[in-house]
Amino acid sequence: TAYRRQRQMCIRDRVKLEIAVGDDLAPQVVETIQQTAGTESIGDGKIFVFDLGSATRIRTGEAGETAL
Repeated sequence: TAYRRQRQMCIRDRVKLEIAVGDDLAPQVVETIQQTAGTESIGDGKIFVFDLGSATRIRTGEAGETAL
């Protein structure tokens, strides 16, 4: 007979956040997400931080960090 190992699987809703902030707020945002969204379980997700080339607010035409 074959031995089979059963795993209990918990399907969770997935959420994707896309947040644009200035360089000064990035560390605080990452820390806040880790503290509030983390469950210390497999599948908590990842946080990617990268440079944003530019941002423009369509309504006002503001550009750069003022558009954020």
